[in-house]
Amino acid sequence: MNELLLLLLKKGGNIRSVTISTTEIGNALNMSQQNASRLMIELEQEGAISRDKRGIMITKSGMEEILAVYGTMKQSLEGKKMTIKGTIALGLGEGGYYISLEGYKKQFREKLGFEPFPGTLNLKLDKEQEEKRLMLREMDPIIIEGWKTEDRSFGDLFAYKCKIDGVEGAIVIPVRTHHGTEVLELVSPVNIKKKLGKKDGDLIKIEIL
Repeated sequence: MNELLLLLLKKGGNIRSVTISTTEIGNALNMSQQNASRLMIELEQEGAISRDKRGIMITKSGMEEILAVYGTMKQSLEGKKMTIKGTIALGLGEGGYYISLEGYKKQFREKLGFEPFPGTLNLKLDKEQEEKRLMLREMDPIIIEGWKTEDRSFGDLFAYKCKIDGVEGAIVIPVRTHHGTEVLELVSPVNIKKKLGKKDGDLIKIEIL
């Protein structure tokens, strides 16, 4: 995590604007004023902080970065596997089309060890579980590479092996996606809803492997 972002968090920059100069930042972080200014500009360009005449404040994007790091550290210190819970949501049917493309299926077989059932299961997450989802950013994904045809391009997917109420599967996050962080897509070698006897609105528990 950016050390300046942590300093702003300590000063309450997640709930109010903080007034602090780059000289003060440099002294607090044991660096030059020029380097502190550079860090400030980088964070602003990344959208992690916002600045105005009232001071500096951590943005939603900045807090997501902090929560992702915090969650990963917490899981490591406690020695527990990460679990995420969500309710089954009705999808748009697009996942089944993309997952069925041979360019993806071949890589699923090679990298995940199974060929997915032709369809994804969408989970709707509440705010607490959505924050857990952000922790995935700090984990190394299994990269399912995209490819191009003459007509269009298919983007990369980030995959994370998991157990879905005990059933083998994986979380799949397209690098380019129309879903927000409140939705999680799952794949499995079986029809998950049928295997578990679940329906839309039912609760599902995922254990990240």
